[in-house]
Amino acid sequence: MLTRLCLTILIFLHTASACYGLEVVAVKSSTAQPYEEALQAFSRHLVSLCPVHGTKSIQPDITITPLIVESDGTPEALRLAINNKKPDLIVALGSKALQFTAPIKNIPIIYLLVPSPEKIADKQANITGVLLQIDPSAQFRALKNILPSVKRVGVLYDPGKTGALVTDAADSNKNLTFVRRPTRFPQDVVSQLTSLKGEIDLLWMVPDSTILSPQTEKSFYRFALQNKIPILAFTEKYLAKGASFASHLDLDEMGRLAALLALRIKNGESLQGLPPLRADRVVLEINRPMIDKLGLKIQEIQP
Repeated sequence: MLTRLCLTILIFLHTASACYGLEVVAVKSSTAQPYEEALQAFSRHLVSLCPVHGTKSIQPDITITPLIVESDGTPEALRLAINNKKPDLIVALGSKALQFTAPIKNIPIIYLLVPSPEKIADKQANITGVLLQIDPSAQFRALKNILPSVKRVGVLYDPGKTGALVTDAADSNKNLTFVRRPTRFPQDVVSQLTSLKGEIDLLWMVPDSTILSPQTEKSFYRFALQNKIPILAFTEKYLAKGASFASHLDLDEMGRLAALLALRIKNGESLQGLPPLRADRVVLEINRPMIDKLGLKIQEIQP
């Protein structure tokens, strides 16, 4: 009993010391609301993860200094100000923020809301973060909770662009059958959609520029209406156009994962041992008028 108590105290003091005197510079690409929400979630979770119990405990001393790439000075001046401040770490929110901070090699950087971080800082030793890609298993798990009748998922994709995404989805969702239609040219979209008639219960719209364009997009909605098939899209902007469901990442969960990375870095872990994390919690938006139009029955999830 005494040994366990001593171990608990040591863990508490170690975590508390990691929180004490933590200096963070948060660089946002712009004033867009998602960046602010993600930063607030990061800040909130960072404080909550630091143990504070009673008036005599070690209080977390966390300073988060926000900067905006578009409005807070020239890149050179901002990078100089960050280096002079010598923060414990940098949080880069968005692609512009990561591009801006990547030249800083002597301070750990955690990125958030960056679609393709590998294109900006591939395998850079001082950079890790939270991936923007949705975990396919989480996405379809959320869908099956409200539409359990789905068993066959149709998907058009360019193998050179989203082949790995589709394979990952099929491998991680063994309870579903993925009816795949490799499509290498936009002009083949209509014929590939037609070939799915009677073969699927759901049409999955993936972020693939070969498949989705202003010219091809309407074909998806036309197919859905004619065949009474719901569409699962990867962002809510497609709901107003005709998608039945849209999944997006939970910003609060992404902020929590970034806060966990921050504490591990402050505790002395090497970034080489901290690969990027991927959130396993998604938010599923529903286009109820389209659900009614397709004659679908969905199960309401109790809060």
